[in-house]
Amino acid sequence: MKIHNLRNLTDYMPNNLLFPNPCQTGQQLNIQNLPSGSSKLEVLIFDMQGRLYARQTLNGNAVLQAPAQKGVYTILLRSEDRMLGSFQQVVQ
Repeated sequence: MKIHNLRNLTDYMPNNLLFPNPCQTGQQLNIQNLPSGSSKLEVLIFDMQGRLYARQTLNGNAVLQAPAQKGVYTILLRSEDRMLGSFQQVVQ
C-alpha cells in the first residue's frame, strides 16, 4: 500500500466537495468540483484506525456509496496517480 503525504502533492485540490456529510449508512454520496477530464477516478476509504475499508473505481461519474457501517472515515480521491482530494466523512 502506498502512503501519501498530502503536503507534497502539487495537484491536490482541496475545493472538492463530498456531500451529504454527515450521511446515512449506504447512502449515495456526490462529489463536486472535479477537474475536467477526470474520467477514471479511484476512491479509497479508510476507517479511523487507518485500515483500508474499500476501494472503488468510478468511471465518468462522481457518485459513490457511503460505508455500510457507522463511523468516521477518511476518503481519498485520485485520478491517474494524482491526489484530487481528501475528505472526512461521518456515517450515522
